Amino acid sequence: MAGICTSADYHGWQMEDLAGTAVRVTPERHRADEWAVVLAAGCIPHRLRPRLDGWALIVAARDAEAARETLDTYDRENIANTSDVGADAVAPVRGAAAVGVAIGLLLIGFFAVTGTRASGSVWFERGGAAAERIIAGEWWRTVTALSTPTPPMWSATRCRASCLSGW
Repeated sequence: MAGICTSADYHGWQMEDLAGTAVRVTPERHRADEWAVVLAAGCIPHRLRPRLDGWALIVAARDAEAARETLDTYDRENIANTSDVGADAVAPVRGAAAVGVAIGLLLIGFFAVTGTRASGSVWFERGGAAAERIIAGEWWRTVTALSTPTPPMWSATRCRASCLSGW
């Protein structure tokens, strides 16, 4: 029955004129709209009516069985599609949060050892990112500068970021 519906498919009846039978009821409007699209695709005349218990999908009494079968088929197809989605999902990496916390603690440890730049620590002289020294071949400064703490608030921000990201 799928395809393009014509007025002959609707038996010449206007759904507003029919008392009809409620084939499905849901509290969610979007779910009722979804069912209505399924019935429209099957050329089954229908209407939605709000009720105290939610939205009712109403069809003519003679179409009730066909409507139920169509909706049941749709539900079975949907269940099959949703089970495929779960198979493609990537499982979270176990222990990633622990790694993030460990890196955060490591950064706090670096700060405890080096202190602040204002204290004149040798760590800042030897590990800072000085462009002229990096160009001269001290490539490790690009990495060590990332672990050399700056003001305490920046170190705290780095720790939080590593704990939240898991790295």
